[in-house]
Amino acid sequence: DIQCRFLKDELQVAQARFNYQDQVLDVEGLLDFHTEEAVIQLFSNLPETHWRSIIPMEWRKKWEEGGYVFQGLMECDLLMGPAPWNKLDETVRGQLRFEQAEVRGVWFEQLYSDFERNGSHYTLTNLDAVVGRALKQGPLEGWLRWDTESHEYQGAIDARFDPNAFVHLLSTKDQQLVRKMQFPEGPPRVDIEVAGVGGNPQAAGWHGRFSATNALYNGDYLDAIHAPVRMTNLVFVMDPLTIVKKEGTMVGRTQNDFNKKLYTIKADSSIDLSDLSRMISPLTERNLKYYRTEGQVQAHIDGVIDYGNIALTDFTIVGEGKDFGVHWFVAEEARLKLHAKGPRVEVTDIEGVLYGGDVAMNVVVDGLGSTTNVSYDIDFAFTNVAFD
Repeated sequence: DIQCRFLKDELQVAQARFNYQDQVLDVEGLLDFHTEEAVIQLFSNLPETHWRSIIPMEWRKKWEEGGYVFQGLMECDLLMGPAPWNKLDETVRGQLRFEQAEVRGVWFEQLYSDFERNGSHYTLTNLDAVVGRALKQGPLEGWLRWDTESHEYQGAIDARFDPNAFVHLLSTKDQQLVRKMQFPEGPPRVDIEVAGVGGNPQAAGWHGRFSATNALYNGDYLDAIHAPVRMTNLVFVMDPLTIVKKEGTMVGRTQNDFNKKLYTIKADSSIDLSDLSRMISPLTERNLKYYRTEGQVQAHIDGVIDYGNIALTDFTIVGEGKDFGVHWFVAEEARLKLHAKGPRVEVTDIEGVLYGGDVAMNVVVDGLGSTTNVSYDIDFAFTNVAFD
């Protein structure tokens, strides 16, 4: 059904309707042959297969390369122009809505957004979506702006879905960070602002807040975790970070420099030391496996952990607790100071209670990180200890 007329140098389309069952494509517009400009108002809820058959070949190629698959509703209400008729697609604004769609490998159960394109600049505002499948699924709200020429982007997101649903789209370092966490009982909440240049991780940055319950981090179970977060120049900071586990909590500041492979921490913790080391890195877990915390421990941690090759490690732990010790020695009560510098760990000022008596001890372990050259130096004194 087409209604149009010629008036001087203009072609006016009052209505052009194309039907497919109960779905339509409605077009109204004006083409000025003198100025070679046009304006078109377009509404469509045609299925994807019909759009593929009517759009220009160049658009279809970009569609396919982008990995867009629409299984459900696909609806748009757009105003194109006024602009030169051969550049109408570069001046567009309106609304987009679709359901059950996959975009570059990310599943959208539904999405609504205001949309605008002005040359190479694209903008999505009032974005309201449900992202992911099953337990990874959750809502997303926000806005996004990007430039296809400069590759610059910026936006803001308030989301409650599992970020692992789109981890393949992130930079390598962001992927490493996200994949450390799993959310078996429900997604986290992430409220962040982002900005950067596509393809340049050094120019990427984001900041905001993160919170989750019943999560796994590096395989360790957390009852809760929340913190303001920021990533700049591949340095990830959580400050102040609060971690809650069954046996205790940790509150402090952490910084992970992915370039230098340095983890900086300053915190007060009552979390099991082996669990804390596992959260930092596998290397840290291996190198602190000699220190045992079988009971409640209070510790202050301050320093840098080099999880690349251990050489730049320099941190101190001052702790006290029950059923706490080093290697084979576990005291009923103990206090100590641990200083790790490179592959050398000194545990000094150890005072404890063992079998009803008092124990004083200093321990030096050298060569951590080596599989063959680990040495121990231990001196100790026992007073009124009943070994029988």
